[in-house]
Amino acid sequence: MSDQRSICSSLEDKCSTICEQLQEAEKIRGIVEQKLNDEKKKSNRFNEEILLLHHELKIRKNQSKVSDDQSEENSNHNGSNDKISCDSKVRALINKVEYFKAQLKSESTLKEEYERAITQLQKDKEELEALFEKKYHKFEEVKSAEVVQTIEKMQILINQKNEETSKLQNEFIQLEGELKAASNDASELQSKLFNCKEDLKKEKQRVEDHKMKVLSVKTEIDESMSEIKKLKETIANAPSS
Repeated sequence: MSDQRSICSSLEDKCSTICEQLQEAEKIRGIVEQKLNDEKKKSNRFNEEILLLHHELKIRKNQSKVSDDQSEENSNHNGSNDKISCDSKVRALINKVEYFKAQLKSESTLKEEYERAITQLQKDKEELEALFEKKYHKFEEVKSAEVVQTIEKMQILINQKNEETSKLQNEFIQLEGELKAASNDASELQSKLFNCKEDLKKEKQRVEDHKMKVLSVKTEIDESMSEIKKLKETIANAPSS
């Protein structure tokens, strides 16, 4: 389970990295395309200047043929200087054009390289996404199976706990009944003990009453014995006739 999560996390990181690289490459391609457009504009502008200079040079050559000999000589001299100046400008412009063409070619090559890199990155991204999707589905299947297995185990544990709880509840009810019965027995015993104490108290009172009666009878007997003794003495002392 943890290995599957680690693989999915690694694939997500790779996809994120490639997406960032693609975004950066798109930015660079935009910059390169902008530079290419700027260089094309410069190249077109210099080509236009070259055409204008060639046109001006052609006009000057035609003007030099119409002039007289003196004028022709001066004109040719000036025209030659103008031609040299124009040719110098043309060469400078041509050099610039060649430079910009080379730079344009370099930029085009760079653009092609970036496009190839972007294409490769896009391909890598698609492959990684496909791999991630495959791994993710496998992970989901494994996770689902483990979840089902875990749920089944939990259900078994819950059933066991329910059985234990039901058993404990029954035992508790039984103990509660026994406790109630014991409490009733204790109350009954307490009542009996109270009755016994009352009976014992009454019995003690009867014993005390009996003792008093016995003492009274004994006193009466003693008194009677004393009377009898006196009578006997009286009879014994009486004179005979």
